[in-house]
Amino acid sequence: MVARTDFGDFFATVRPGQRPFSWQERLLDFLLSEGRWPDRIVAPTSAGKTAVVDVHVFANALAAAGQGPRVPRRLVLVVDRRSVVDSHHEHARHVAAQLAGAQDGVLRDVATILESLRLELRAAVDVQLDATPLVTARLRGGAPPPRGWRDLPEMCAVLTGTPDMIGSRLLLQGYGSSWRAWPREAGLLAFDTALVVDEAHLSRQFLVTARRVAELASRPASTVTGGVPVLQVVETSATPQPGIGREVGVEEDDLDDAVLNRRLRNPKPVELLRVQDWPLGSTAPSLRHVADEVRRARADFGSTVGCVVNRVSTATAVARLLRDSGLTVELLVGRMRPADVDHLRRRRPGLLNTAGNADVDVLVATQTVEVGLDLDLSALVTELAPGAALAQRSGRVNRKGDRSATRVVVAVPEGGKIPDKGTEPYTPSDLSAALTWVHRLAERPDGLAPWSLRAEAPPGQELRRLLLRRLELADSWNWARTSIEPFAQPDLDLWLADDLAADRDVGLICRAGMPDDPVLALRLLRLLPPRAHEVFPVRIGTLRSLLPDLRAAAGPPLLKRGDEITTLAEGDDLRVGDILVVDARAPVHIEGVVVAGDTRQPAIDVLEHAAVTADGQLQPIRPGTVALRWGTIRLPPYSERTASQTPAEAASAFGELPEAARAILREGPSGMAGRWSRDQRRALADLLIRPSPSRVSSPERVADLEAMRNAAIGLLRHGRVKDTALHVFSDADGEPSLLVLTDLRRAAVDEDIRQTWTPNDDAVPLDQHADAVAEAAGGLGQHLGLDDPEIHVLRLAGRHHDDGKADPRFQAVLGRRDGDPLLAKSATRGPSSDAAARSTAGLPPGWRHEQRSVLDVWRQVPDPARRLVARLVGTTHGHGRGGFPHNAATLLDMTNDGLPADAKEMFNEGEWEQLVEDTDEQHGVWAMAYLEALLRAADGRVSAAGS
Repeated sequence: MVARTDFGDFFATVRPGQRPFSWQERLLDFLLSEGRWPDRIVAPTSAGKTAVVDVHVFANALAAAGQGPRVPRRLVLVVDRRSVVDSHHEHARHVAAQLAGAQDGVLRDVATILESLRLELRAAVDVQLDATPLVTARLRGGAPPPRGWRDLPEMCAVLTGTPDMIGSRLLLQGYGSSWRAWPREAGLLAFDTALVVDEAHLSRQFLVTARRVAELASRPASTVTGGVPVLQVVETSATPQPGIGREVGVEEDDLDDAVLNRRLRNPKPVELLRVQDWPLGSTAPSLRHVADEVRRARADFGSTVGCVVNRVSTATAVARLLRDSGLTVELLVGRMRPADVDHLRRRRPGLLNTAGNADVDVLVATQTVEVGLDLDLSALVTELAPGAALAQRSGRVNRKGDRSATRVVVAVPEGGKIPDKGTEPYTPSDLSAALTWVHRLAERPDGLAPWSLRAEAPPGQELRRLLLRRLELADSWNWARTSIEPFAQPDLDLWLADDLAADRDVGLICRAGMPDDPVLALRLLRLLPPRAHEVFPVRIGTLRSLLPDLRAAAGPPLLKRGDEITTLAEGDDLRVGDILVVDARAPVHIEGVVVAGDTRQPAIDVLEHAAVTADGQLQPIRPGTVALRWGTIRLPPYSERTASQTPAEAASAFGELPEAARAILREGPSGMAGRWSRDQRRALADLLIRPSPSRVSSPERVADLEAMRNAAIGLLRHGRVKDTALHVFSDADGEPSLLVLTDLRRAAVDEDIRQTWTPNDDAVPLDQHADAVAEAAGGLGQHLGLDDPEIHVLRLAGRHHDDGKADPRFQAVLGRRDGDPLLAKSATRGPSSDAAARSTAGLPPGWRHEQRSVLDVWRQVPDPARRLVARLVGTTHGHGRGGFPHNAATLLDMTNDGLPADAKEMFNEGEWEQLVEDTDEQHGVWAMAYLEALLRAADGRVSAAGS
């Protein structure tokens, strides 16, 4: 049993050597007394705001143990800094790993209680996915969005993301997600979620919109969502502005704690470095003065000195200048690939946390260090920035307060005047206000000490738009028609962005050995879709400017938009959430960042990168993440500083396919998952263990490849035949030249795939699947606290959601034979769509079984539940939100003369569209999306379990 008094021990176990501060204890007590989060958390930098994760987890454990009130199951941390999103995500992953591996003590007790939240299903196959007590996910621009969290709505979860990624999902338009997923994500974020907006002064429009969503979602929602909390929005800041609402934060008496006192009160004297060429550029002579100040700080205070500038191009130039002077320098900017940040963690353990790394003289960075990163720098040289940004940057200096002395040097214009142009990403007015403020601080002995900033608060930043936009109910009704492609995409920046002129992010991936044939290149990318760790975040404008060079070096890029993968044609525009894939021959980056410039270099291919922990240790490869290429794909070496090697210096990951492997592949059914014999798979495993990755790679790169290779061998030897897909590419002579191995243990995450595919070795009868989904949907409703009528609705919707699969044409697609029971899942179909099978069976393009299911509900389910059940059934997979593509005659394969009256009324005369609008108006757009999300989660979980 876990009690409130155990929080200190839980905190100290998750964060060894630390105890919670008084304000963190008060935050937990607020949740326990009020049953909700406060409106504001006010804590200076270094006070430990990331403890909201620990408080959230423990409060949910107390609630599950009956020792506290029902609080939101999901915590969503939002901040307008990509690298800080990554940092928050790493802490959440750390807590999740600690819970999953706990053997005893309070950590094991908390883990056991959180595990009890999980709805247990009767599984037909032994596939345990995401079996952690704490679910984590990261949603940030330019990266493929995770999907697994959507199937676990009852679990305690921590999500992290940027305002555009989280906000677009709240508005039913999720960037980077399939339109079929938009309602699910909107519903889950609008209910049972505490949304913590870190550094809220950077995201004022997003904060207004999030609170408006909470208001709109709460109005009619109580009729169907029972005791599930509506979205709770919390703003946090180290530099608070006047506000309203309930507040928890650091108070004067809290500084009786010696540790907190040192962190917040130890002086951080400010010196001004007056430079002639300001703002700092990439070639200005002033950079030499900045470099001189960094070297002076290194000599005075030791490792590691921070050097923070405002632009990526400036950061890369300073890093080169300092390296040329003999210092050991690392670069950290928010536009680095997660794999490269992981590589940095492994090469420089402790650098990105308070442990530090004495081998690194200087850490050069951009705004990425302003929030979230728990660095402990010996001193800081920084370019002038808005006051709040300088306060955050200085918070990474002497963070623990253990150093006897430090200093913060601020590079300011020599003439004392901010230019009217060229100060991006900041405005001249914000910089002018900051310049006046920092002159005052330079006269104070305590300088930028966090606690002193309560009396000398940094000036507020200017709002970079004329007015903040209010979200109206009519907007939500329009966006809720997610299955209808609008004439024009809505400009969500109006509701999400503080700066309407700001450039947004897309993603760029570099893959080695992409086939010259675009058809083969698309096939290869569909087999190995982009993964988050290999994505460079890039500004849309930057990538547009680079496209001509990319095309000239490596041919047309490939485009992933939602679930679609195509070739980017000339003239195609880019959207937020898009991901481009280019051949690794293309020069794309400088110092690990995609920028314009003549010294760009090719980037290494990191597809087989193995995940690491926050302290740089390799993590076990999770089910469904094995992906390995063996053959003609050639991977360039992973140099510690650059990837400038020519193609001639490149080395194949595991060498060419040996003749013995070619012989096995000649016998196999190319590209057809589940048909390879166990003997063939084991023979390939025996061959794969012989080659080693190229030794010209770095030791970390070799470890990555070996870890993925060993996981692939284990899957071939010990996994079920149905768990692995082996795809063969042939050369010009028709001989096998490339083997692509993919892991199918997470195939059921894809909603289209799981409509016909099962991880079970046997076909799944329709009645069995329907009963299992009904049980799971009702169980989720009970676990989450819905009222009995809505639990009954979910059960009925689960029981009837696949009734339309009984159509003889769909049964033919599933391969049902005469005399067999009706099927929900095929025993033989692989995890891919099969348009040819649908056409052969007589199903027209776009035919949806859930549209057919609506008629069965209409005929079998009595009032008062009928309309709500029909609405949920018809939108089970994201279709039907605004209409279906087929009328009654095509749906039923009948002539108009013989059509039943209810079918004509529903799908010819507009009753379905009216039903959708009525239920949205009666219960609320977000409440309907939430119920839909629960039903779809139940269906997904049952399908993944093979039932």
